[in-house]
Amino acid sequence: MTFLVRLLIRVVVFGIVIAFITRRNSKVTVQPRSALPVVAIVFAALNVLLYGFLATTLNIGTLFMLFLAVPFVANAILLWATDKLVKPFKVEGLPALAYAALIVTLAHIALRLLHL
Repeated sequence: MTFLVRLLIRVVVFGIVIAFITRRNSKVTVQPRSALPVVAIVFAALNVLLYGFLATTLNIGTLFMLFLAVPFVANAILLWATDKLVKPFKVEGLPALAYAALIVTLAHIALRLLHL
């Protein structure tokens, strides 16, 4: 699968997931709502470009003892980076970040299971 197709699939999936998160958790916001596609594009690009590096680094750093927690931590780092890069996207507090990372990790695992 080409890089562009993989990126587009992730933009759509993560856009839907981030929209879901913003509706369920008041501490995670995108204001104005019209900026949601930009948030999805930035997060999907970070996910495609940096997830493998982050996961490998975290696995080696923990000597593979926390391999089940690595996707959660990697997605939390990517959500935090998206928060810092995109002004309309705000994640307020560690519990909100953990909730968002959990939901995004579930979507990420579904994508991996479907080989997308």
